[in-house]
Order: sequence, then C-alpha cells, then structure tokens
Amino acid sequence: MGLSLFSNSTTAVSHSAIGFSRSEAEKPQAKKVSYSRTVPIPMPDPRHYEIMKYKTIGRFLILKVRYAGCTNYEGTKILMFENVSNADIAHQGVLDPHFSRSEKFHHPIARFVPTEAGWKMAIRLAHISQTVGV
Repeated sequence: MGLSLFSNSTTAVSHSAIGFSRSEAEKPQAKKVSYSRTVPIPMPDPRHYEIMKYKTIGRFLILKVRYAGCTNYEGTKILMFENVSNADIAHQGVLDPHFSRSEKFHHPIARFVPTEAGWKMAIRLAHISQTVGV
C-alpha cells in the first residue's frame, strides 16, 4: 500500500495514521513562510577590481572583471561599454558595474552572465551592433 497524498481513495493511508483527524486534513492549511538573510551579499566595491580579460570590437569595449570581496558569481561580471577605451577605464580609477546616468564615470550599457556563454553573447552583440549600426 503506497502513500497517496492527492487521492480520496480508501487505499490511501488514513489521515489518523499520519497524526491528524480527517476533518483537519480536509481544511486547507496555509503556512506562513518567512525568509530573512542573516548575512547580506556584498556589493561590488568599484575601487577594488581586477580586469581579467577584455575585447574591443569597434566602438564597444567588453570587460570580464572580478570584484574583491563580492560573492555573487564569485565577484565576476561581464560588462559592455560604448565609446569607452581601456585607457578611459584606467583613468577613472573606479569601475561600478551598475547602470547609471551619472556623467562623472563611465558606466556599462549592458551586463552578461559571467560565464563563457555570456562572454560569447557579449561579443556577438557587439558584432551585430557594429553591423546594423545600432
């Protein structure tokens, strides 16, 4: 005899056998689930980063960056910039991976999942954008 949780069949295990009466089993039971993070995920520190690799395709710069102390994806980000050079990034001294309208620093126009597939997707997008003229 197997346990059938979604059956009213008489062959299912009786409700009293698993610790509650039939009337309790027929009442919908709402469970309150709460989630709290005890340790926040560290945000990338724009002053502590290492450029692991880069590629320039026309007016696009693609960077694979590791941020020290950031644990999300081991701190790795793939960022795409437009009309920005490696020298521009080096000169500004900080590299914030978040989107912003601020004109004080260069900010990415796109981010990709930090995997080999994400790197390839960034390269494809740069090539397509160059070809189409986006």
